Amino acid sequence: MNYLHLFGFKWWPFEPSIDPGPRFESDAVLEAAGRLQHLIERRGVGLITGEAGSGKTTICRQVASRLNVRSFKVL
Repeated sequence: MNYLHLFGFKWWPFEPSIDPGPRFESDAVLEAAGRLQHLIERRGVGLITGEAGSGKTTICRQVASRLNVRSFKVL
């Protein structure tokens, strides 16, 4: 069975190489991205927690994709 077709997906949603491009930005997503940006500006350390599938990895990848590669190394 092709789950892409069944659920109307355009790509496999849980691949490690998921594109960090535009996604639905709920209030929670915007808040998490804002908090990450604050940590980056302060050169702080943080921890993201949440339910499985809530978008933790995607948010981190979106924020990381906007960083200057000359100033930051994402691990």
